[in-house]
Amino acid sequence: MTTFIVGGATSHTGSVLADVLERRGAPFVVGARNPATAPKNHKAVRFDWTDPTTFDAPFQASPDIDRIYFMPPSIFRPLPVTKPFIDYAASKGVKRFVFLGATIFENDGSGTLTGSVWEYIANLGVEYTVLRPTWFIGKPFSYILV
Repeated sequence: MTTFIVGGATSHTGSVLADVLERRGAPFVVGARNPATAPKNHKAVRFDWTDPTTFDAPFQASPDIDRIYFMPPSIFRPLPVTKPFIDYAASKGVKRFVFLGATIFENDGSGTLTGSVWEYIANLGVEYTVLRPTWFIGKPFSYILV
Protein backbone atom coordinates (compact mmCIF):
# COMPACT_ATOMS: atom_id res chain seq x y z
CA MET A 1 0.00 0.00 0.00
CA THR A 2 1.63 3.17 -1.25
CA THR A 3 0.50 6.78 -1.16
CA PHE A 4 0.94 9.09 -4.14
CA ILE A 5 1.22 12.75 -3.17
CA VAL A 6 0.53 15.07 -6.08
CA GLY A 7 -0.10 18.76 -6.60
CA GLY A 8 1.42 19.69 -3.31
CA ALA A 9 4.30 17.26 -3.03
CA THR A 10 6.73 20.11 -2.65
CA SER A 11 4.31 22.45 -0.87
CA HIS A 12 3.69 22.76 2.84
CA THR A 13 0.99 20.11 3.19
CA GLY A 14 2.43 17.61 0.73
CA SER A 15 5.95 17.82 2.09
CA VAL A 16 4.74 17.47 5.69
CA LEU A 17 2.67 14.43 4.72
CA ALA A 18 5.70 12.93 2.98
CA ASP A 19 7.82 13.52 6.10
CA VAL A 20 5.18 11.87 8.33
CA LEU A 21 4.95 8.86 6.02
CA GLU A 22 8.74 8.60 5.88
CA ARG A 23 9.03 8.63 9.69
CA ARG A 24 6.43 5.86 9.88
CA GLY A 25 8.20 3.80 7.23
CA ALA A 26 5.13 3.96 5.00
CA PRO A 27 5.88 3.91 1.27
CA PHE A 28 5.03 6.95 -0.83
CA VAL A 29 5.80 8.63 -4.11
CA VAL A 30 5.64 12.37 -4.68
CA GLY A 31 4.64 13.93 -7.96
CA ALA A 32 5.78 17.32 -9.18
CA ARG A 33 6.18 19.09 -12.48
CA ASN A 34 9.84 19.26 -11.59
CA PRO A 35 10.73 16.25 -9.40
CA ALA A 36 14.18 17.73 -8.74
CA THR A 37 12.46 20.17 -6.35
CA ALA A 38 11.38 17.33 -4.06
CA PRO A 39 13.61 16.43 -1.12
CA LYS A 40 16.36 14.05 -2.20
CA ASN A 41 15.23 11.34 0.23
CA HIS A 42 11.74 11.22 -1.36
CA LYS A 43 10.94 9.04 -4.36
CA ALA A 44 9.73 11.63 -6.87
CA VAL A 45 8.30 11.41 -10.36
CA ARG A 46 7.31 13.96 -12.96
CA PHE A 47 3.57 14.62 -12.87
CA ASP A 48 1.55 17.26 -14.65
CA TRP A 49 -2.26 17.40 -14.55
CA THR A 50 -2.30 18.65 -18.13
CA ASP A 51 0.03 15.99 -19.53
CA PRO A 52 -1.53 12.50 -19.62
CA THR A 53 1.83 11.02 -20.58
CA THR A 54 2.91 11.61 -16.96
CA PHE A 55 -0.07 9.75 -15.40
CA ASP A 56 1.63 6.36 -15.37
CA ALA A 57 4.90 7.57 -13.80
CA PRO A 58 3.81 7.09 -10.17
CA PHE A 59 2.51 3.58 -10.94
CA GLN A 60 5.77 2.70 -12.65
CA ALA A 61 7.62 3.88 -9.54
CA SER A 62 5.30 1.94 -7.18
CA PRO A 63 2.69 -0.34 -8.76
CA ASP A 64 0.89 -0.82 -5.42
CA ILE A 65 -0.37 2.78 -5.08
CA ASP A 66 -3.79 2.53 -3.48
CA ARG A 67 -4.30 6.06 -2.14
CA ILE A 68 -3.73 9.55 -3.46
CA TYR A 69 -3.41 12.88 -1.68
CA PHE A 70 -3.81 15.86 -4.00
CA MET A 71 -4.57 19.50 -4.35
CA PRO A 72 -6.64 20.36 -7.42
CA PRO A 73 -5.07 22.93 -9.72
CA SER A 74 -5.92 26.53 -8.85
CA ILE A 75 -8.34 27.09 -11.68
CA PHE A 76 -12.06 27.94 -11.72
CA ARG A 77 -13.21 24.56 -13.06
CA PRO A 78 -10.70 21.93 -11.91
CA LEU A 79 -12.78 18.85 -12.73
CA PRO A 80 -12.04 18.74 -16.48
CA VAL A 81 -8.31 18.83 -15.64
CA THR A 82 -8.35 16.39 -12.70
CA LYS A 83 -10.94 13.89 -13.97
CA PRO A 84 -8.68 12.11 -16.51
CA PHE A 85 -6.09 11.31 -13.83
CA ILE A 86 -8.71 10.42 -11.22
CA ASP A 87 -10.22 7.95 -13.70
CA TYR A 88 -6.78 6.59 -14.60
CA ALA A 89 -5.83 6.15 -10.95
CA ALA A 90 -9.12 4.39 -10.17
CA SER A 91 -8.50 2.04 -13.10
CA LYS A 92 -5.08 1.22 -11.59
CA GLY A 93 -6.66 0.20 -8.28
CA VAL A 94 -6.60 3.40 -6.22
CA LYS A 95 -9.23 2.99 -3.51
CA ARG A 96 -8.89 6.23 -1.52
CA PHE A 97 -8.58 9.87 -2.53
CA VAL A 98 -7.78 12.67 -0.09
CA PHE A 99 -7.90 16.15 -1.47
CA LEU A 100 -7.21 19.55 -0.06
CA GLY A 101 -10.26 21.66 -0.81
CA ALA A 102 -11.49 24.91 0.66
CA THR A 103 -14.12 25.65 3.26
CA ILE A 104 -16.19 27.84 0.96
CA PHE A 105 -16.59 25.09 -1.66
CA GLU A 106 -19.27 22.49 -1.11
CA ASN A 107 -20.43 19.36 -2.88
CA ASP A 108 -23.56 21.22 -3.93
CA GLY A 109 -24.00 19.78 -7.41
CA SER A 110 -23.15 23.11 -9.03
CA GLY A 111 -20.24 21.65 -11.00
CA THR A 112 -17.99 24.59 -10.22
CA LEU A 113 -14.80 25.00 -8.25
CA THR A 114 -13.62 22.15 -6.03
CA GLY A 115 -17.19 21.06 -5.29
CA SER A 116 -17.25 19.37 -8.68
CA VAL A 117 -14.14 17.34 -7.88
CA TRP A 118 -15.63 16.36 -4.52
CA GLU A 119 -18.91 15.33 -6.17
CA TYR A 120 -17.14 13.33 -8.88
CA ILE A 121 -15.00 11.35 -6.42
CA ALA A 122 -18.02 10.71 -4.17
CA ASN A 123 -19.87 9.22 -7.14
CA LEU A 124 -16.96 6.90 -8.02
CA GLY A 125 -17.74 4.71 -5.06
CA VAL A 126 -14.25 4.92 -3.57
CA GLU A 127 -13.24 6.15 -0.13
CA TYR A 128 -12.52 9.86 -0.02
CA THR A 129 -11.78 12.67 2.40
CA VAL A 130 -11.85 16.40 1.84
CA LEU A 131 -9.44 18.45 3.93
CA ARG A 132 -10.31 22.07 4.44
CA PRO A 133 -7.31 24.20 5.40
CA THR A 134 -9.35 26.54 7.55
CA TRP A 135 -9.96 23.58 9.86
CA PHE A 136 -6.30 23.40 10.79
CA ILE A 137 -4.82 26.86 10.27
CA GLY A 138 -2.41 27.52 13.09
CA LYS A 139 -2.15 23.85 14.06
CA PRO A 140 0.76 21.60 13.15
CA PHE A 141 -0.34 19.89 9.94
CA SER A 142 1.21 16.59 10.99
CA TYR A 143 -1.21 16.57 13.95
CA ILE A 144 -4.14 16.47 11.51
CA LEU A 145 -2.68 13.52 9.59
CA VAL A 146 -1.84 11.30 12.56
